[in-house]
Amino acid sequence: MNKYEEKNHDILAVIVPGVGYHVDKPLLYYSRKLLLSIGAELVCISYSELPKNIMNDEMKMMEAFQIAKSDAMKQLEGIAFSDYKQVIFVSKSIGTVVSLAVQSALGIEAVNILYTPLKQTFLNRANHAVAFYGTKDPWTDLESIKLCSEKWCEANFCYPETNHSLETGEVLTDLANMHDIMHKTYAFIQKYRN
Repeated sequence: MNKYEEKNHDILAVIVPGVGYHVDKPLLYYSRKLLLSIGAELVCISYSELPKNIMNDEMKMMEAFQIAKSDAMKQLEGIAFSDYKQVIFVSKSIGTVVSLAVQSALGIEAVNILYTPLKQTFLNRANHAVAFYGTKDPWTDLESIKLCSEKWCEANFCYPETNHSLETGEVLTDLANMHDIMHKTYAFIQKYRN
């Protein structure tokens, strides 16, 4: 990977964050750096005010999803996705649900990097997708995410003892995992480079 590679306007990357997991948090921060290193144009989605305490509250979760999807649709309005040779969506948590819903609504064919997907993520089809999830994620049921990821994703990776941020609390383990996640993310993106 050449960090000095020229900007390649043939690649568009859309970063879709989670609730409270913004684009400067580790998974999305390093993903953005990877994408910039291959010259991708970046669009980072941001959300207006979302409901608080949504975990285990289906109504609040649906409200958060509707707001986040609406915000994403507005921010992607006017982008000519067909002008790009490659479109990549990198998403986290509720952002994985928003990402696939937006792609379905807009008819976008993209490569998908799904960090800690939720059960609602796979209500829409995931094209060219890889999923990363942990065994100790309180936001989802491990078995259902594993089954959905195996069914709808080309690759999926489960990290033992990791939470919804794919972290264990052990710094060196977390750094090793982050290194592995970014290598796998980069390899998956490279698989689809035109």
